[in-house]
Amino acid sequence: MITSAIQQIVNTDRTELKNFFSEVDKLHKTDEAVTAKIANNPASQALTDPNLTPTQKQQLATELVSSVMVELGYTQAVI
Repeated sequence: MITSAIQQIVNTDRTELKNFFSEVDKLHKTDEAVTAKIANNPASQALTDPNLTPTQKQQLATELVSSVMVELGYTQAVI
């Protein structure tokens, strides 16, 4: 999180060093929101299914995180 805040400060004009703690706080709040949304999402329960392979669980987790990020207003990255 701290590394991301530093990168944000270094790579953009909108953030200055004095905004470091503000950037870290925003990233922390985003992380908490994503964690809460995932924990409350019924699809997250499927991750505990013992019949899923590790690959299937990884795919499900990726889809879950992507859907939560879009729901929170983030654009989906092209991988």
